Amino acid sequence: MKKTIALVLSIVLMLGTLTACGKKEEKVEFSRGTMSGNTYTSTFAGIKFEAPDDWTLASEEELNAMMNVALDTTDANALQKKYLELSTVYDMIAIAPDNTNVMIMYENLALTPGGTSYSEEDYAEAVKGQLDSSYVCGDTYTTELGGKTFTVMPASVGGQMYQEYYLLKVGSYMACLVFTSLTDPASEGMVEYFSAA
Repeated sequence: MKKTIALVLSIVLMLGTLTACGKKEEKVEFSRGTMSGNTYTSTFAGIKFEAPDDWTLASEEELNAMMNVALDTTDANALQKKYLELSTVYDMIAIAPDNTNVMIMYENLALTPGGTSYSEEDYAEAVKGQLDSSYVCGDTYTTELGGKTFTVMPASVGGQMYQEYYLLKVGSYMACLVFTSLTDPASEGMVEYFSAA
C-alpha cells in the first residue's frame, strides 16, 4: 500500500510541474468534489465515481496533507480560497485491493503565464515531456467517460505497469484522471465506476 501511494505521489509531483503559454480562457468557478461514503462527485467536472466497498479511499486529511493545506479552519470559504491558490488540487485517490488505482486531480492552468491556452492534446504532450525515460507513451485518442469526451494518453513502464491519463479541460483547469494498473489497458475494470454527475 505504501509503495502504491509513493507511486501515485511521484506521478502527482510530475503533473504539478507543467508549464504553458497562450490566450485567455472563459471563467468557470472551480470547486472541489465531495465524498459521501464511497461516492465521489464533482459538479465542476460533471463526473461521479462510485468505488466498490473493498476499495480504500484517501481521506480528506491525506489529500490536504499532499497539498500542504492545514485543516486549521472549519470555514468552508477560507478552505475554498486556499484551493484556488494552488496550482494542483488532489481531489480523490481510490485504491483497489490489488493496488489498481485511480487518482483525480485538477491543475489550475491560469497560475502559469499563458497556461490557459493548453488543449488536452497540448497537456498530454507536456506530460510526456515530464515523464522519465522508463515510460513509453502511446498515441492519444478520445473516449467517452461519464458523459464527457476525454483525451486519453496511455503509458507503460517496462511492460510491467500501465497508466492512462484521461484529460478534460474545464475553464482554466485541466481535470486529470490517472488510472494505474498492472494490466493493459490500465483503466479496464475501473471506467465502469464512473458516471455523469
